Amino acid sequence: MSNMASANHCSEPQFHDQMPEILWEPISIGALRLKNRILFAPVQTLPPENVWPDMHQTHIIFHEAIARGGASMIVVGESDVTPNSAGALQAAAGERRPTKGIWSDEAIAGWKKLIDACHRWDAKVVPQLSSYAEWRPRIAGVRGGGTMELVVPSWKEIGMTPEVLEEEKANFVSAALRAKRAGADGVQLAGTRESLIATLVSAIRNPGVPGYSEGLKERVRFPVECIREIKATCGSDFPVMIRLTPVEYISGGYGVDYARLVAKEYADAGIDMIDVAQAGFSTQVPQLQMVAPPGTYGHYARNVKTYLSSLGPPYAQVTIANACRIQNPWLAASLIRNGDCDAVSICRQLFIDPEWPMKVKDGRFDDIVPCIGCGWCLRSYTCAVNPHSPFYKSAETRKTLTMAKATKVKKVLVAGGGLAGMESARALALRGHKVTLYEKGKDLGRMVYVQSLAPFRTDVDLMRRYLTTQIRKLGVDIRCNQEVSADLVAKEKPDVVIVATGCRPELPRIPGIEKHPRVLLAEDVLLENVSVGEKVLIIDADPDHDLASLGSFTAQFVARSACVRDDVAMHILRWSPQHSPEQIKTMSNTPVGRKVTMVTRNDRVADVQYHHYTTMQELRRLGVDVLVECEYREMNERGLVLVQDGQERFLEADTVITANYEPNDALYRELEGKVPELYLVGDAKGVQLQFIGNIHGPYRLALRI
Repeated sequence: MSNMASANHCSEPQFHDQMPEILWEPISIGALRLKNRILFAPVQTLPPENVWPDMHQTHIIFHEAIARGGASMIVVGESDVTPNSAGALQAAAGERRPTKGIWSDEAIAGWKKLIDACHRWDAKVVPQLSSYAEWRPRIAGVRGGGTMELVVPSWKEIGMTPEVLEEEKANFVSAALRAKRAGADGVQLAGTRESLIATLVSAIRNPGVPGYSEGLKERVRFPVECIREIKATCGSDFPVMIRLTPVEYISGGYGVDYARLVAKEYADAGIDMIDVAQAGFSTQVPQLQMVAPPGTYGHYARNVKTYLSSLGPPYAQVTIANACRIQNPWLAASLIRNGDCDAVSICRQLFIDPEWPMKVKDGRFDDIVPCIGCGWCLRSYTCAVNPHSPFYKSAETRKTLTMAKATKVKKVLVAGGGLAGMESARALALRGHKVTLYEKGKDLGRMVYVQSLAPFRTDVDLMRRYLTTQIRKLGVDIRCNQEVSADLVAKEKPDVVIVATGCRPELPRIPGIEKHPRVLLAEDVLLENVSVGEKVLIIDADPDHDLASLGSFTAQFVARSACVRDDVAMHILRWSPQHSPEQIKTMSNTPVGRKVTMVTRNDRVADVQYHHYTTMQELRRLGVDVLVECEYREMNERGLVLVQDGQERFLEADTVITANYEPNDALYRELEGKVPELYLVGDAKGVQLQFIGNIHGPYRLALRI
């Protein structure tokens, strides 16, 4: 991939202002003509209401919003072909969640409503056909000690016989015909993650069904026959697409060479588009969080595309899309321009900001609400950074979150320029209020920036950059280097005061902590304002004092900073005849001259949504000892005495790093009863473990002022 494609979010628009234009070139998928190369990838999180056979209104609102925003094709996820399906089985707890059924003619009317709504905006609609049959194998991953072992059931155990596969194949074909009757512009077969097709195609996940498992031809038999029979039933000009996992990222799993052969089989069957997408949840490789590099699968999409092109027609005519962690418009354009793919398949960035395509087209890059890969949406029906995202919100909920101009313009003073303060200022300015924001430091968003300094957390800073730009464009009067006091408020006479003074570090309550000669704050360590010794003890935050798991990420930062950097390791690997790959891996995994230990009173560390696993893996890799459920006895000048599992231990440390925070609400208490309207928001109200509290709370408050 080119340097531009790997440049994350740091491309400067003033130097690449023409680059995204390629996104707006029309493209054909078989007989289907699209107005641009921006596709909406299927999302698999659905609201809990099951109203089958009707199409739930939230689906229509959500997908229409993305169509209105300018995406040329909408792939509608989890379109269930299995008759009387109980829905998708959740990995945790084993409960079912409803899917968008398309297994009966009764569902056609509902599908037509969704399709017609998207067609109004000249967006094509493609249901993603999926199977959620009771007999579909559920591959269990047993994780422990940093490894995962797949447990694959036998086809006999689960009743996945050749006969039921034949029946399900007929269900796929019937569902495709219903989609066409509802007005769909094609169908996509679910072929990645833990889908039926992905499981059958895999040599190690296939349950061994006779006739569907012996070799490549047999393993691709099910999707190949589905493609052919859908074409025969719906017409050769009815586009059929499929998703393909390029690399399984499982021990013993297949690689891109095998995926290329699978793609050729699909092309032989008449496939019109292959969307190269993420592996699945059976793998340990993170795919959607900010730890995953943007454009993670671009290289693999290019590999598949190059191979098919080398075979000439008709293989070269297959459209190749690429998905996963594509948020940046310059990255998206680069993937197409450099030949990685023909179109980009974007998911989370579009449901965070459905207007992304039009903003890109108009050059309004600063107005794009950024996806930071926090993972909140993976378990919730909302986006952490955009309260107004249409992501599965009902019409009633959307109405309560709609930004309208205030009937009475008020003079508002916002104290504090962190996330909560900036979001308060942004939302209030949008409502038409006259807003002045005070920040005691020289810059806005200091603690957001601090959090972005930890390894693999760079994308956090996108929120600081977005909000800073927005409040300036909205005309908010920003006054840095000025702390708000009661006297200042009395002088300014605002109608409303929003106290967003954030939180401040506090030492954990450990007897004798003042005796240790070197107790540092996590934020000072991340800012590299202080030096760190060789025996480092990191004391994690106590419950209700944990600011975004800062202690865990600081431990990662301290350990990694004593290792060979990843880019240096790659340089040595490329040029040195002396070092083996294993030696270089050891160099990048082993802190030199530094031993790091982390202790916590909690039962786990790194509790930020969907980042516990990746952070723990990094801490293990770097040799950081993590001790949980500790009772702190006392600290002296040499280290900490604690009790764990009933055993007393002494941890020697020349450097102690603390990560406790407490709300900084002194100004609020001082102003109570002295101003007409007074509100407390964000970390000043309660230290926030997740980002959502510093965004949604201030936004909803602004709607009431």
